[in-house]
Amino acid sequence: MSTILYNASSSLVPKFQRHNVLRQQRDATPGLSSSLHDEGIDRPSSNGQDDTPFKSGFAKNSDGYLQELCCSVYPTSLHQRIRKLDSMADLPLQALMSLVWQNFVTSWYGVKIPTCDDLFMAQLFDLTQLIAGRLKSTDLECEPFIADDLPSVLSEHIQAMRACVREDDAFYRYCQLTSFEEGYYPQVLTNYVLATVPAGSSLQTTFLQALFNELLMGKIMDRVSEPYFALSAISKLCRKLEARRRRKDKQPKAGPVDRIKKWIAAAGRTIALMTSMDKSAKKALELPLAYTNVFTLIFVDLLKLPGRKPYLYAVGKTLQYWSAKSRSVDAVFQNLFFNLIKQCVSMETNMHRLLILLREGLFPEDNKIGTGTVIPEGDEFEDFKRTCADDLWQAVHAYRLDSVLGVEEKDVTEIIEIICRDKRCNKLLAFRIIDALLARTSYLSA
Repeated sequence: MSTILYNASSSLVPKFQRHNVLRQQRDATPGLSSSLHDEGIDRPSSNGQDDTPFKSGFAKNSDGYLQELCCSVYPTSLHQRIRKLDSMADLPLQALMSLVWQNFVTSWYGVKIPTCDDLFMAQLFDLTQLIAGRLKSTDLECEPFIADDLPSVLSEHIQAMRACVREDDAFYRYCQLTSFEEGYYPQVLTNYVLATVPAGSSLQTTFLQALFNELLMGKIMDRVSEPYFALSAISKLCRKLEARRRRKDKQPKAGPVDRIKKWIAAAGRTIALMTSMDKSAKKALELPLAYTNVFTLIFVDLLKLPGRKPYLYAVGKTLQYWSAKSRSVDAVFQNLFFNLIKQCVSMETNMHRLLILLREGLFPEDNKIGTGTVIPEGDEFEDFKRTCADDLWQAVHAYRLDSVLGVEEKDVTEIIEIICRDKRCNKLLAFRIIDALLARTSYLSA
């Protein structure tokens, strides 16, 4: 780890700042900038104080754009390596982290630290590459996570929130019901991630602990856990479903021959999903698919079928028993499930998209960290909650879930209240999901 002299009140700071200004003036003078470059002196990286949006001649989020973004932050010695980065994972991750370094590391140079330390930035680049390598070598068991682990965590969360939603200190009661200590997260997740990073100096360890605990799993996770964003996503989804339904109603009704053709095509696609499977990639579930937690989450915890539609629930339990008892039937349903997951979850594509969305959310102009969406408060937020509940209830009614499955309007209101009760509960839920996800990951041998 490079040596950094940190002293905000040091007399070296104004001296360095004056020297930096003079060097920038020399760089602006024709004929001098090239001589500096010939001597091997790099221009100092952007210190993050300029709020000018990043501009590039390439289309936003293209490979060329991301390369130029990284080169604007990292020293010249790394530019050749940046141009050779893998575009699916390495490049978008480096683009995201370069903006983090620009906002929280290089912005200190000349302000609190009297130096421009390219060696430290090179080490941060190598650290990011190490993380990218671990991500690419990760083998995630998506099927058991989606069928068992995630529904189990969500079921426990819903049950606990229903019990404590009226409590004065909902978060304290929530921690009791879920058997989690308030300070358990995020330190355990940070320790897991940093265990894969080679041990360095005490400064490096302190920096990484602060990066994960205070920034990534602190401030950023606090922002993500805001109920407003979950309600916005629900409202947008409901309106999208409503718009799709209206477009479908406006379309001329197909004749009987066309309906038969569509039915045959849909049946053919379903049969193909049920029968085709890459056996080398298939990992059988520990239990029959019918006995996984996903059905308990949907029919018991969300829809409450045992109390509302006992006969329908009894029919479902009977089908569950016979489908689990027959190995051939269970194999067919597992094939269908695995293929649907394979279609929806592409590790590289989704990782690339996730990193792009995360960067755009945190750094809208690819410069300073954004202030983010202004979250309504007080009466304005209560109005927003009612609007979201109305949108969700209209979607339930439009698809006849109220008449078929017995969903009531008070159930919709209850779900909205659970989401909005305490964002600390949402944050703990996010940590538990990440924990379960990490438990299903392993690293492929080289």
